[in-house]
Amino acid sequence: MLALRRVAAKRSAALATPFQTAPFSSDSWKDKERAAESSYFNKEDEKALRKLLKKLKGQADVNDESGLKDHVKHDTEGLKKLGLDLSKEQVAALLKWKHEH
Repeated sequence: MLALRRVAAKRSAALATPFQTAPFSSDSWKDKERAAESSYFNKEDEKALRKLLKKLKGQADVNDESGLKDHVKHDTEGLKKLGLDLSKEQVAALLKWKHEH
């Protein structure tokens, strides 16, 4: 009976010892998962903000015609200051590109 207790005590002590984990254990996996999740939500937030900005700009263009005219005038003057030989079509295309992106 005493021998059985000694064996049981040694056996339970052996089972209680912690086992060694791999170097790339769950901590690094969790960090990678958090980084990927954070990146995904940052991209989703950026998309939502761009959509909101586009909507606000569209409303401002419709409701503030004088402000839009001043803005376009400022942009065309800025292009002239660059000293580029641009045709009216090229200037219009550049302004359209700028205001739609």
